Amino acid sequence: MDSIIVHRNVTKEYAEFNAFERAVLSRKISSLGYGFLAIPALPRLKLEEEEAITQIKAVANAFAFPPKFVVFSTASLNIVINQLIAYPSYVVEVEKGYETALADELRKIWPKKVFLNPTESELKKNWDHGMVCVYPLLSKAPVSEDGSYRVEKLIVDLILSWRIQVFYSGIDIDQALYFLTHDYEVNFHTLFAYAKRKGKAKEVYRVLQEVLKEPYQEVLHAIKEKL
Repeated sequence: MDSIIVHRNVTKEYAEFNAFERAVLSRKISSLGYGFLAIPALPRLKLEEEEAITQIKAVANAFAFPPKFVVFSTASLNIVINQLIAYPSYVVEVEKGYETALADELRKIWPKKVFLNPTESELKKNWDHGMVCVYPLLSKAPVSEDGSYRVEKLIVDLILSWRIQVFYSGIDIDQALYFLTHDYEVNFHTLFAYAKRKGKAKEVYRVLQEVLKEPYQEVLHAIKEKL
């Protein structure tokens, strides 16, 4: 008896969906509930905490009603870039309404190093190692309870935020993005939710599409229609 062969008109979209489905089944990609996409079996990003970061966190937590905040050291990216930052600066984002009070408290520790909501030109003009820049925090930004940067926020900010980019002039940010996405656990739903809050999800998608390899391209394809 001859075999029966069923020919299917396989579209590019169908083929890409099946590739994604196979990746999920083979555990290359995990799908845990609606919208949660991650690459399993990778460590979570844990940035080294310098003494200055510990001091900043202590000041923020000393308020009667501690605000939501996040602290970033420019030296944190030394784990994923070639040109190491020897003299770090610090970016502090704090819940709106606390910026001035936090900056005032931090000036008691670093009288001439704390800047409240500086512009990009002001940063470039007044740059000095050890400077602390205080900004309002975007509501619902993905941050850890202890004020540490989450990898999803870091990736988006490296793509979109001059507050971070200004400290890495001449450094290959694409390399940092590659290692952050390929070496650490990333929740892409959280990442793109944050990018949407900034109104720049499609820009983040475009950049990551150029940087990411398989099976991450399958993740991007799976969430493309939700952007």
